[in-house]
Amino acid sequence: MENTILLKAGVETGVRLELEGIDVKKIENMSVTDILCNVSAIRPAGFLSSCFYKNLLLIDSNLPLMYMSLVYQYYKNGEQEHRLKQLLLWVTERNAMGFSEKWLYEDKFQRMMTEAALGMNAEKEWDGGYQHIVRSILLEKDGKCYRFNGGEKQAFGRFLVDNCEVYGAGEEDGLEMVYEQDGRKYINLALNIVI
Repeated sequence: MENTILLKAGVETGVRLELEGIDVKKIENMSVTDILCNVSAIRPAGFLSSCFYKNLLLIDSNLPLMYMSLVYQYYKNGEQEHRLKQLLLWVTERNAMGFSEKWLYEDKFQRMMTEAALGMNAEKEWDGGYQHIVRSILLEKDGKCYRFNGGEKQAFGRFLVDNCEVYGAGEEDGLEMVYEQDGRKYINLALNIVI
């Protein structure tokens, strides 16, 4: 069975990070991981699409920064780990949001993945609802079939977090390349999240 893309890497799902302490001329043949490891500071600088940003806000006001943290963690770790569950563990350990209850990371990402699977995407503004009533969802993973009733959102979200994989974008649409704008240096990054 083919992988199903829940979030497609591209400008629509891309995040922008501001980099400090790096010479653009010296990074020509460096990987994204090497670049992120050789900067003196990294700051979130926004989303490339206001639509995706607003959609994440509708799910939870913390999700935009949490999603940026997930993207950063994937590239910072050398693009070697592709399991969403493991990346979330690293994001949770880092605890950039400063939550006293660290289980909130997985809970919020479960909600994001569920909404993405049920219709929320980065290309159009989402109203928090669905065009169709979801009665049941049938998925196949590793030769096994899984069925979730429409009301089993929490179990479905947990399944998605446990079984989704993450892949980088590549140098499409200006992603994964350092550029300078108004005297500041940035890099745009995005992820594919697939089941």
